[in-house]
Amino acid sequence: MGWIQFLSNLVADLAWPIVVVVVVVIFREPIAEKIRQITGVKKGDAGVSFDTAAAKVKDTAIAATANQETRGDREYKLTDRYDEDLWKVLVTTSKDDPRGAIMEAFSTLEGELVEVSPDSGGGRNAIDLSNRLLKENRISPDIRKTIVDLALLRNRAAVPFDCSVTESGATSYIDATQQVYQVLTDLET
Repeated sequence: MGWIQFLSNLVADLAWPIVVVVVVVIFREPIAEKIRQITGVKKGDAGVSFDTAAAKVKDTAIAATANQETRGDREYKLTDRYDEDLWKVLVTTSKDDPRGAIMEAFSTLEGELVEVSPDSGGGRNAIDLSNRLLKENRISPDIRKTIVDLALLRNRAAVPFDCSVTESGATSYIDATQQVYQVLTDLET
């Protein structure tokens, strides 16, 4: 193979990648805008948008809270640890920074889990702490499942390329987190 044949093959092999790179460079803004508008990925019956998942968790949290309120002979009440203003700020924040509001909402929930969980060693993450509270019969299995779902959704929201998070989805997430937080503030430490 001579140099001319080599260069001819090289040009033929590199033509389409060069065209793709040029097109991406020229249309990078419209392409980036389209990518930001993606709210979920679906293949067949698998996959669900963040907004849909957050709305479902919100409904589950409301039902789980109602079930928790009727456990035992304790009356459900909000303690002085519950801060209504915090949740209003998070909803307001979700307009400009939905991912940030979700992270802060879950961080608040996780902080309350640490507050009400016994210091018996083991993990200090939300799932481990909720498992401990469930084992001690301090929360219902529904509340524990909701905490796990909130943790998984928070993880999805933390990865910008995994899903698109809208204000609506963030608000549903915050509402669900608030429901569980209310239950946790009622637990004795």
